Amino acid sequence: MTLFKSIPRKVNTFAYCRISDENDTSDTLENQESIIREIAEKHNNKIVKVFKDKKSGKDFNRQFWKDMIKEIPKYNIKIIYVKRYDRVARNKTVYKELEKINKLGADIISVTEPYNEKVRDISWLVSSWEREDIRDRILIGIRETFKTGKYIIKAPLGYKKITVIENGKVIDRRLEPIQEEINFIKKIFKHYAKTKKLYKTHKRFLKQGKEILQKKIQREGTNYKPTFSLNYLKKLLSNPIYIGYLCFKKKGIPEKYLKLPYLKPIVSKNLFYKINPTMKEEIKNKLFYFKPNTK
Repeated sequence: MTLFKSIPRKVNTFAYCRISDENDTSDTLENQESIIREIAEKHNNKIVKVFKDKKSGKDFNRQFWKDMIKEIPKYNIKIIYVKRYDRVARNKTVYKELEKINKLGADIISVTEPYNEKVRDISWLVSSWEREDIRDRILIGIRETFKTGKYIIKAPLGYKKITVIENGKVIDRRLEPIQEEINFIKKIFKHYAKTKKLYKTHKRFLKQGKEILQKKIQREGTNYKPTFSLNYLKKLLSNPIYIGYLCFKKKGIPEKYLKLPYLKPIVSKNLFYKINPTMKEEIKNKLFYFKPNTK
């Protein structure tokens, strides 16, 4: 329910603006602020501070949102203005945040939608459904891509990406092993499993690692130029691609592990899980397995 029977006048307020990221062209932070200021002036309310986030609405892990909530009592805030209710969030946990804000004596008001409980509920529900629908459509696209065994991201160390084109159309993308790099990776896994010392393993393979990475950079001819650092080695040792799984991460999409049916493991699962003991259960719980097309 709404905290107030009507929009309060002559009170202290905050303005909250949000876009998903720098590439979000649906609106701008400046435009949101401008509209909010115009309406706040008509309400004869003072905007004490403006908070701007460039974060997804999937949760409330947003620094400026957190800062804003903490400062509500300090400035005796009664209203948090937003351009639209979906700027607050695109998920059903929004009601917990609203309850928290109401207990502090404030409420969220959209400057482009009626201050009405039903309108607000519908807006948040529709936003949540839209986000779930977008996520599902992306996952369907991923599923269809991996059904064919196609690989759609940068090739990690140990592989090169092969693109097959027929009649001007890409009909397949997949990973092809580079034997020199695979032999190098096997040595790294065995050495680290034996010593359990990242620094010693890095020192042992630093010179060879630099040479191999340089060859990979020259072969691929891209602007991406990794260095054989401790962090690079750490990521290499925890990359499930070497046991045939791709860890798929995308903004707004839950992390998934995808089994690449055509890809033979470089190291044994026993060795990999010995080095990464928590990943066995993680992969099991987040696994999507797609059989390749046999047509």
